[in-house]
Amino acid sequence: MGRDAKIKAERHLRKFMGGMRTPVEEWRFRVLRGAKCQQCQTAPAIGQLLQFYPASDFQRRFPRLALQYATEGGGTIRTVKFKVYRDKDHWETREFVSMPVVHYCAGCKKVVSAWAARAPSTMVAEFREGPDNGQSKISVQVRGLAGGAQA
Repeated sequence: MGRDAKIKAERHLRKFMGGMRTPVEEWRFRVLRGAKCQQCQTAPAIGQLLQFYPASDFQRRFPRLALQYATEGGGTIRTVKFKVYRDKDHWETREFVSMPVVHYCAGCKKVVSAWAARAPSTMVAEFREGPDNGQSKISVQVRGLAGGAQA
């Protein structure tokens, strides 16, 4: 990074919200709202893990959580649709149920990502850590499916 680019970056951070917060700090304030890490229970969270489980297997695999979601949702379980890549030139739309959000700190990030990798192969895991230089740092991981997923 050259000297001019560094000066421009510093000016941008000073201009954002009158120099009160950086974009990442603002995202953490608005989205995480002071949440603590759910792994160590002490450190402030830096990101969140969103998990989505296939609706077809959800009631069989998590009956208590399905009952809780159904009572909260007025008798139905709310789902999210993803386009899932099956094979060459073939996309399929599937319904997924949103699981509880997991907040994690910098120290527990490795543990949470390893835990997400050991999740069932049909589960979608999305890690959110906020903006970085104007780019979104959201990554979607789909295991057990040939290509990937689109929201």
